[in-house]
Amino acid sequence: MQQPTDINAALRFLFASRLLNIRTERGLSQDELADMIGVNKATISKYENRINPPKLTHALALADALHISFMYLIGLSDFPYEVEVRHIAEVYEQLNDDGRVALHKYADYLLSDNDRL
Repeated sequence: MQQPTDINAALRFLFASRLLNIRTERGLSQDELADMIGVNKATISKYENRINPPKLTHALALADALHISFMYLIGLSDFPYEVEVRHIAEVYEQLNDDGRVALHKYADYLLSDNDRL
């Protein structure tokens, strides 16, 4: 994709790039993602190819379906996993000391076994 020059084009480029990258990273086809948010494949294709900008409701639904931050998807954040991190932090805060130790150990286990998961 060619780099845009104005801010609207830049945001559309960023949205399209992030949508395409995360969709493919998740192993989803355009059809599958379209079904998840209640649109057709052509709509997803138009978003990914910067033909049409998404409706706000579609952008929100896409972020939710892809389990990423809406702010990341639309280009206002560089951190895609704000939602997940916030959830993990909330769980962590509710745990007692033993639970926190167990969570740390499990996280270490996941990291050490990451290649096999």
